[in-house]
Amino acid sequence: MKWPRLLLIAILMLSCAHKQDSSRVSVLKELNQEPENDQHSLNLKKDLLAEYNLEKASWFEQLEKKKFTRREYKKRNLFLVEQARSANKEMFSELENLNSQKNKPVIPTEKLKKAFKKAAGYQFLSDSEKRDPKKLEIGYCFYRALLSHYYLLKMGVPQERIGKVWAIGTLVAPPVVWEFHVATFVFTGKKILVLDPMFEGPIGLKKWAKEITKLSGENPYPQLRFYASDPRKFLPNSGPYSKELMEHKKVNDKTQRLLRFLGSK
Repeated sequence: MKWPRLLLIAILMLSCAHKQDSSRVSVLKELNQEPENDQHSLNLKKDLLAEYNLEKASWFEQLEKKKFTRREYKKRNLFLVEQARSANKEMFSELENLNSQKNKPVIPTEKLKKAFKKAAGYQFLSDSEKRDPKKLEIGYCFYRALLSHYYLLKMGVPQERIGKVWAIGTLVAPPVVWEFHVATFVFTGKKILVLDPMFEGPIGLKKWAKEITKLSGENPYPQLRFYASDPRKFLPNSGPYSKELMEHKKVNDKTQRLLRFLGSK
């Protein structure tokens, strides 16, 4: 009698695994839907970490031509700060131009607040992890950006009105040091609002950037670069969401739990 029972259990387990896999694929399909008329103009495949390193190398080449002395430490740093500030200003201006083009219909702030609340409410740490003082609710920004993206789509916000904004450079929130931060934003038609659970609600793009700059590990000479991307970009050096990417050993555990959670809704 044991074998039929074990066989039944095995069949049920396989059936459950198949359903979970199907739900994960369904979530990824929804996240990766093509923008209407394929008019989304934000980059998707560019490696933003490599882009930042190339930019910094260029800044240092220009710096060498300035021939500042070692005693002119402040001037050297202010030059680098200005390079980052100028590039960021250009990026923000480009986004504002896009927002003026994507102004109909105006997306209500209330819709963004609902998506924000849902994304901010998800707990990334398990109960056992919460009891571990070495585990922090930090370092999961790309998951939170995914959540915000997903809930915005669920609430009817078109894919072409959504994007992600990345802060690349040295970021510090003691005892953690990391190299990028990301959040989802929306072209509302009136202003660009960022959904980042680090804050209390949707926040204006430039105000968000100003607050994130306070985390720069290079302060008082911050050299963070801000980049905008297609919302389907999962990591700064990856392309769109994919099953293979989600199963990567570095992100697998929490990613699979997150996709199962979304697939069960």
